[in-house]
Amino acid sequence: MIESHIHPGTRVECTISQDGVYIHTQDETLSHDYHQKNPNKERRIARAQEFGLPVLPMGPFPRHQKIIVPLKEAIHGMNDGILSVSFSPTHAIWGCKTNPFALQRLHAQLNERMLSHSREQNALLQPYLTQYQLAYTQHARQNPVIQLHTQSEKALREWTNALPRHLLYHESPWRDALLVDRITAGITN
Repeated sequence: MIESHIHPGTRVECTISQDGVYIHTQDETLSHDYHQKNPNKERRIARAQEFGLPVLPMGPFPRHQKIIVPLKEAIHGMNDGILSVSFSPTHAIWGCKTNPFALQRLHAQLNERMLSHSREQNALLQPYLTQYQLAYTQHARQNPVIQLHTQSEKALREWTNALPRHLLYHESPWRDALLVDRITAGITN
């Protein structure tokens, strides 16, 4: 329950409970840093190829070693019995479900608008799909309302995807080093 109020970008300290454990993280920056600084590179590469992982795993770790991982991986490791978590509320990035951060609200609003345009577009395309089957796109392109929803959805998607980069490369009241690090980690995932 507590993890629902903590930002997923929070990293927590964990202790490994078994020998030879690998952590399959989605945090590309953390994985890359670990891979560059630690031995057993060939074993991690082989494991990533064996399991078809898009990001190199962290490990292998001996029992009782302390590591820092994202909250999501810590919860999975705890549920699998391979990690014990040392959680410090003072190091957590707290969020409120009833009053989310301004950027979270903006992102949610943009996603809702995209979904609305997508629903409208799909509803308007149904008659064309039924009547013209495979050739429906040629006829649907002539409908300006469908084109409006298509272009609106595309523009919102591009704007939503560009928002983190905008915060990285342009001055804004929310820009600080910690935010830039978290956004960079989120972009590379």
